[in-house]
Amino acid sequence: MYPATFDGIICICTADRCFHIRSPLSPVQDTPDTSSPLRRELCGDTRYFWGDTRPLTVSFLDPVPTTLRFTSERIERFIKTNAEEWTRGTSLSFEFLQSDHPNKGQADIRISFRESTSWSVMGTTFVEPGQPTMSLHFENNVTEWQITGAVLHEFGHALGFEHEHSSPHFPLHLNYKAIFDDRKNQWTSSTNSLVEFIKRNFMKLKNKGTITASPFDERSVMMYEILPHWNVEGKLMRPGSALTVTDRETVQKWYPPRPVQKPLLSVHSLEFPRDKHRLSF
Repeated sequence: MYPATFDGIICICTADRCFHIRSPLSPVQDTPDTSSPLRRELCGDTRYFWGDTRPLTVSFLDPVPTTLRFTSERIERFIKTNAEEWTRGTSLSFEFLQSDHPNKGQADIRISFRESTSWSVMGTTFVEPGQPTMSLHFENNVTEWQITGAVLHEFGHALGFEHEHSSPHFPLHLNYKAIFDDRKNQWTSSTNSLVEFIKRNFMKLKNKGTITASPFDERSVMMYEILPHWNVEGKLMRPGSALTVTDRETVQKWYPPRPVQKPLLSVHSLEFPRDKHRLSF
């Protein structure tokens, strides 16, 4: 796969991980598409969805970094705030553990800041305790917009959502040779590995009963940038870094809010009339 770019971050994926490095592209403000009244849905794999409704624990395995613009405390707030965007209108909640919590190595989502790229495993994919399930890497001159895009994207993977351009409903006809030619001069491994890399990350997912998808959303935070010469239609697609209507509707479908249970009426809660208001028979 040629690295795709969104909001200043280049996205590269392996079989079960998504990697990002910084790009000079300027950010794109997302404008949710409300033109269709139909309920839309991201591309996801139900095998990786979290099945229970308990809070998902999140831990930082390493100290949160400081950059030129932001203190570690502010970056931590950015991460928490953007992660919480996925929970609005759902049964999801995140419990961020303290850095000295004795069980931080067993948290559901374990974030490391030591690697030179950003990535996340898919949802419930098993990773040995103490090892990261997500990596977030921020360059020294990272912007708030880039942090937002990376955190939303990686937490989308952590909830079990695939890349949107992998949807069976992706409408473009990709030119894999063009993608290969763009990437080959930067590829340090074998040619065969590059071919497999492109197949794995750009070809549509085959629906084998676990893939869920509906009309394609090119503005989803789970998209890659698609360059015009990469597709027969000559179309440029650039995702935003804010959850779209599709993003929100999908997470609300698969993690629906808990039903509100009304308390049972107790006889002790009934108010009986005073003597002077009693009826005579």
